[in-house]
Amino acid sequence: MLSPEQSLQALVPRPGFKVERMAAEPLVMDPVDVAWGPDGKMWVVEMADYPLGLDDRGKPGGRVRFLEDTDADGRYDRSTLFLENLNFPNGVMPWRQGVLVTCAPEIFYAEDTDGDGKADLRQPVLVGFGEGNQQHRVNHLRWGLDNWVYAANGDGGAGANGVVKSVRTGETLDIRGRDLRFRPGDGSLDVATGQAQFGRDRDDWGNWFGSNNNDPGWHYALVDHYIRRNPYVAAPPARISLTEARTAYPAGRVVTHHTIDQPAMLPEGQPGHFTSLGGMTCYRDDLFGLPFLGNYFVSDSVFNVVHRMTVWPRGATFFGERARDEQRSEFLASKDPYFRCSTLRTGPDGALWVVDMYRVVIEHPEWINDDLERLLDLRAGHERGRIYRVYPEHKSPRPIPRLDRFDTLGLVAALDHPNGWQRDLAQQMLVWRRDMAAVEPLEQMVVSSPRALARLHALCTLDGLGALRAEIVRQALVDRHPGVRRHAVRLSEPFLASSPALGGALLKLVDDLDPQVHMQLAYSLGEWNDPLAGQALAQLAFAHADDPYLSAAVMSSATPHLSRMIAQARSDSSKTAAGAQLLGKLLKLADDMEAWPDAAAALDAARRRPISQWAEKLLAQAKPSEAVQEALEKYDPVLEMAGDPDRGKQVFVEATCSTCHRLGDVGRPIGPDLRALVDRSPQFLHVAVIDPNRAVVRKYQEYTAVTADGLTLSGMLLEETSTSITLVDLGGQSQVILRKDLEELVCLGRSHMPQKLEAKLDLQRMADLFAFIGRMGPPAEQARPPSPEPVVHKPELVTAEPDGSLRLLARKSEIHGRTIRFDPVLDLLAWYRDRAEDYVAWSVDVPEPGSYEVWIEWAQVDEYAGNPFAVEVEGGASRVTGTLPSTGGWQRYRKESFGTLEIDSGRQRILVRPNGPIAKELSDLREIHLVPVARLK
Repeated sequence: MLSPEQSLQALVPRPGFKVERMAAEPLVMDPVDVAWGPDGKMWVVEMADYPLGLDDRGKPGGRVRFLEDTDADGRYDRSTLFLENLNFPNGVMPWRQGVLVTCAPEIFYAEDTDGDGKADLRQPVLVGFGEGNQQHRVNHLRWGLDNWVYAANGDGGAGANGVVKSVRTGETLDIRGRDLRFRPGDGSLDVATGQAQFGRDRDDWGNWFGSNNNDPGWHYALVDHYIRRNPYVAAPPARISLTEARTAYPAGRVVTHHTIDQPAMLPEGQPGHFTSLGGMTCYRDDLFGLPFLGNYFVSDSVFNVVHRMTVWPRGATFFGERARDEQRSEFLASKDPYFRCSTLRTGPDGALWVVDMYRVVIEHPEWINDDLERLLDLRAGHERGRIYRVYPEHKSPRPIPRLDRFDTLGLVAALDHPNGWQRDLAQQMLVWRRDMAAVEPLEQMVVSSPRALARLHALCTLDGLGALRAEIVRQALVDRHPGVRRHAVRLSEPFLASSPALGGALLKLVDDLDPQVHMQLAYSLGEWNDPLAGQALAQLAFAHADDPYLSAAVMSSATPHLSRMIAQARSDSSKTAAGAQLLGKLLKLADDMEAWPDAAAALDAARRRPISQWAEKLLAQAKPSEAVQEALEKYDPVLEMAGDPDRGKQVFVEATCSTCHRLGDVGRPIGPDLRALVDRSPQFLHVAVIDPNRAVVRKYQEYTAVTADGLTLSGMLLEETSTSITLVDLGGQSQVILRKDLEELVCLGRSHMPQKLEAKLDLQRMADLFAFIGRMGPPAEQARPPSPEPVVHKPELVTAEPDGSLRLLARKSEIHGRTIRFDPVLDLLAWYRDRAEDYVAWSVDVPEPGSYEVWIEWAQVDEYAGNPFAVEVEGGASRVTGTLPSTGGWQRYRKESFGTLEIDSGRQRILVRPNGPIAKELSDLREIHLVPVARLK
């Protein structure tokens, strides 16, 4: 293991950035989360008892401490132990005079009431969370714009029955398959769309994201408390994977529990498949510069990297991609194999803070072969830990402010700031103080601040104070930024019954150009008891008939407006396919609503099949037995046998592994991603195949559901929302069951993987299967297709980003000419032959007239370098010309500025065309980025 200074030198940031160590042992040890309080202290949670307790027998040893900078030199130099002897704590959030801590089975509040730096008050807030594997416990508390605190469930974060309880109110809540939100002050709690494994965060505009160990990012596209209003309709999956990219690019040797004393699992610097992602965050500051606004960061503790993703809107949801200038590298990587980043945060200073637990073994023992476990020091590194910050070389992080010294007007002014931590905490403190002197300056900020994020936070703070007026909401509904308009729609709901003017302003937003404004409008119209709301919902349904998420939002609001929507759909059904489709949905909903109460009343409860006793028997069967041990011994010779991976691929299909697992080009991605296996040794696979119940994550366990009409279904719980569940059986077939039809749902406590799979395989076929799984490495890099087929795509209007820039993405373009192709997989435009008359165009809505710098992102090979191009405003004199040099290959993209366009405000068209003869292929074009010159200054 390396010293703090050696480990710092082993870090490799992206070019132009530097890393600074802010704390190390003995000030901190085993850190897994950090947060800053109003007084500038940094709170640290330490999981010192990882993985099996201080004594390897479960003795609690977790700690909470705070760090202070006593000499104002920007570094922490004093550490105070606040709490100790906790059971695997993993999250902290400053709250009023103390902190909230996630520490299954509870989230508790702790406070120092006598000023000695030690917690002498500890009160549970929520109880009932599961205490399984540490990476699957409740974690990561984050503040929402709606003045609730959000937490990640941990995909195993509730107890056996999935229920958590508010200590203050006694209210209970089933959070299976979802995350949660709560209000510590009054004890309110609610489910939130999810679920995240380790890490949940939002961007500046209230969009929530998360991840699990092998998927770098999800967007939670639906809002649970709206969707559950309509129990008769199954919503689409609420969790959308941002990207299919799964490759990590380490800087050094990758050391895992089974390669500590062996040759490395991968050669130094060799790409591999993400296996241990967590601790994600959305970057919420402008210190890094324009290309980093809203970027998404997530760490992989096995590959010792911090991965960066750029996230772009796609309709009402998002997609992400590896940062285009980090195609074969990471934002931050370490050559120290024991760098184990657990959490990332945007700091109060604008830097990205990196929490390094620093351990040798970063795997729970249930996933380690028993023989190997006895040879390992599972706690090696427990006395170490480091915290870093990363920022641009040419910039200085800001001083961390003392918000506790701000008066009310000072806190209002603090909302007008580029840093997300400062805006969030200022909003919290204003809500805590409940000083009505804040109301007038907050209202002024809503209507007059030049910063859209300040206007947004002022609006949400007024809501938190209970001081929001309908007139302020009405003004916000016509705000120039769609993010403010969207939240104004949400906050209009309590006023709609009493404010006709507000309803009229809401209806005008049916013509808004922003999909997320439409999404919120579809939700909020369901809270307005007016016939005009039904008419507007029908209009939204017609406009977004092909968007499953906007359609789900509309249907969540449909029940109180059904007759008006049906009438509107009937009048349109003969004219458009969208009208006919909507009419069919609404008529089915009407039938379901009419039939369900009768069916429920007629149900014979005695006829329902009880499954509780049966489940108990299956649970008992799931425990290790003599038969399993005999099977393991029978197949021991496989460990010494040579297998044929090509034959193993056939075994993978014939033994039904491919029904739920995808490996290479074979199978379906339903169960665990086998590419993410850190240990693919025959010793590990031997146990995993023959005794699948020995170590199984709850989300991959088998469930049995009984419906109200007596049907019994079994399978893995693939998706769970407030209105439905989705089970997938051993044949890979999925079944959606509405919760209103669900009589009983029981987890059987055993793996969904078929039992006694080994009975289908002799020793040689088992060895072949192990060889096939062991051979599969990370996915190959995607090569450019020689000539993609034409793809029909719908051009989209380009609207301004929050910073005023315009992103002309390939998928939003109009294609004019047969030599240009759109590739939807790589999201690019490709010219394939020399035709001077072919061009692409974008319709753009320009917010402000002026000079815009033209940044082009392209790829080109050496053979075709130097092709001339032109970017121009249609019908205008402004034009930028140049030639596109080689980028070194079709998979190597470059982004450069080529000049300045003068563009008027309003609706314009931007064209890109060849500017003379081209050598076979002009380029692969990903984006034209128009950046206001004033913004660059």
